[in-house]
Amino acid sequence: WIIDYARESIDQYIATNRKFDELGLTLDAATQNTISKNLESTWSSNGKLYEANGVSEESYKEILTNAQKQDMLFQKYYGKGGLEEVPEADLLAYFKDNFALVNSFTISLATGDNLTDEQKAANEERKKQIEEYEDLLNDGVTLFQEVYDRYLHDLTDTTHDAESEGEFEEDEESASYITKDSTRPSAEVVKAIFNLVPGEAKAINEGNVYYLVKRYSTEEDQKNFDNVREDTLLAMKSGAFKDMAKEWASTLNPTVNDATLNRYSPVNIITSVE
Repeated sequence: WIIDYARESIDQYIATNRKFDELGLTLDAATQNTISKNLESTWSSNGKLYEANGVSEESYKEILTNAQKQDMLFQKYYGKGGLEEVPEADLLAYFKDNFALVNSFTISLATGDNLTDEQKAANEERKKQIEEYEDLLNDGVTLFQEVYDRYLHDLTDTTHDAESEGEFEEDEESASYITKDSTRPSAEVVKAIFNLVPGEAKAINEGNVYYLVKRYSTEEDQKNFDNVREDTLLAMKSGAFKDMAKEWASTLNPTVNDATLNRYSPVNIITSVE
């Protein structure tokens, strides 16, 4: 698997560099500065570990550079003015269908075949609390972070201080996006999230875990679409771009040095250094 992945990565690396040059693209000063900063950050924290495994600073810089070239190629094809530019109306439609703005936190119950009476009672109490949290999230008044704060207080059996309400952020300020094709935390949970209407909250149960989720309207984001345009474009076209890059790589006819490919064994990987 490692050898196959190495071969695929090398082919992609070569194909990206060739297509980048073929289309006459260049790295501007700002992009080169980004590469240098990322290299400096990584090497200051993990450089010794990379070097212990035979990876030089220059090689890592080449990988970072190649990643930037891939980003530029993606924009060359699908970005504004690109060779296969995606119409704004298509992007907006994709965003509306495939992005949900949510807040969430998880609550786990005790599991096992031999739960004690105390554990069973605690589970029943936790289920009652979950119902209370769900009602609070749907009351149209209580902020999501306030509900989460209440849960933390319940978890530690301390008194909830209602006077701290003014310290909480508005819901949308702490919310984040999830996409319809996401598999985290699971495909079924994501499906349940997308079945919620904006403004609705629900305790989604999966096994011994409850996901307390509230979904919000993205109407404001649709009005100010520039805020989410790039994320939408990436979600919409990343699969097509990967397929295109594989097609570029398939045209290569490289000479393969098997000794180099077999040089590194996973059993010899160094995971820490002094």
